[in-house]
Amino acid sequence: MRFENPARPLLLTLFLLLAPSACEDARVDGGGTFVGPAPRLPDRPPSAIDAAPPASGILLRGRVETDEGTAIVGRPIAVVDARGKRTEVLSDEGGAFYVADVVRPYDLTVASAPSGSPQVPTVYLGLTREDPFVELFEREGPSLRARTQLVRIGVKPPPCAATCSVSVVTVSQTGGGASSASYAGEEAVVFDIEHAFDQPSIAPGETIDVHVLAIDAAYAKFAYARREGIRAESGDLTELGFVVPEPVASTAPLTLRALPRGVSASWTTVLGTSLDLPGGGTMQLTYDAAAERTLQLPLVPGASMRAAAWMQHPPLAERPYLRHATQVWTGTRPLAGGAIDFEMHAGPVPVRPAADDAISARGPGITWTNPAGARPPLSEVTVSNVARGALLYRVWTTGEQVSFARMERLGLPRLAAGDHELGLTSTPGADADEVVDPDARVRHRRFDPRTAGSSTAQGFRFRVTR
Repeated sequence: MRFENPARPLLLTLFLLLAPSACEDARVDGGGTFVGPAPRLPDRPPSAIDAAPPASGILLRGRVETDEGTAIVGRPIAVVDARGKRTEVLSDEGGAFYVADVVRPYDLTVASAPSGSPQVPTVYLGLTREDPFVELFEREGPSLRARTQLVRIGVKPPPCAATCSVSVVTVSQTGGGASSASYAGEEAVVFDIEHAFDQPSIAPGETIDVHVLAIDAAYAKFAYARREGIRAESGDLTELGFVVPEPVASTAPLTLRALPRGVSASWTTVLGTSLDLPGGGTMQLTYDAAAERTLQLPLVPGASMRAAAWMQHPPLAERPYLRHATQVWTGTRPLAGGAIDFEMHAGPVPVRPAADDAISARGPGITWTNPAGARPPLSEVTVSNVARGALLYRVWTTGEQVSFARMERLGLPRLAAGDHELGLTSTPGADADEVVDPDARVRHRRFDPRTAGSSTAQGFRFRVTR
């Protein structure tokens, strides 16, 4: 079983508005596409002589690419600095853009793609980096990947008086797969696993490891087997015969507890554990709808563990669109017993609008209150138009407001009258500069399951009036 970035596992979406002056500010039409005076496409970076910024400002050297590392060419980018000075440029043939004399902090918006999916303007408020790297998840079509490889393996698990289970995980340099099954008595189990590759082609010499874990019903006894060095061959069937897992010791009992802090204990609660296996790959161990769980972990040589807790507001039949969830994860930890307590916080509190409330498109904007006594979290704010079923805007900020006037200065349109949906996803301990860090590890670490973290996500509908 492969786990993508949590997130993405988690998050997304926000809002914007109309420019007041056609001669100064580019405008955005209903689809979010910049129109108006065309910015100059830079054919080279400004030199130190002819474009050095005054001492009061910096030379912004930015870059915009897709998540697959492809430069985004000719994309309109607008910057409004701390003085209110607005500049619009286009990204060049390498995806780079340059803006001179920028006083920090500054706001930055990247226009939506003219075609493809998704077509969403992206906004960053309060940046200070001199070298922002904007990563956009825009693709014209599905990513090319090598054909899956079918791995067939039989397992002869240890006897089981009750109902036990067997899990199998395959992992390679660019791929993975997983399967599981229940058994009773001394039944042999055959698994067909689709080993999926992440790349268009397989690396030369790439091999596959197979991990097999048998688990008794009480999660107290375990048996483990591993096969290594299996040749990766796209599109082929690989027969591995049968393996017999050998007993492995277990940890002392481990107790997991979800502790509500600002959320109701009546919320749906899920606790989960997983193993990070030697050589790579992750195996889901438990996933329980419970606020507390005690179990033991298998002492697989070279393995480590992760645990997570998730709480969600119960569904409401009369308001199925209302959502509020919080999650906490431990990151990678040694295999051991003991206790893990998850502090489950509600996150920011929406102020304007409230659920099913109405706000004016000519009003001050959308506001919320961040938790007191802590560093402000990084929030991703999104707004969708319900009638069109379209995501309109995405904004990143550590503040407590998305001001409509501030959006106008960036050249973005006011919200149209009608029903909309607000999304507010917050991550403690991060800031807007992290989202545009040139280092991909920094940009993605807030969702890295190997590092301890938490997030909250909430959303509801509201109305916009004129």
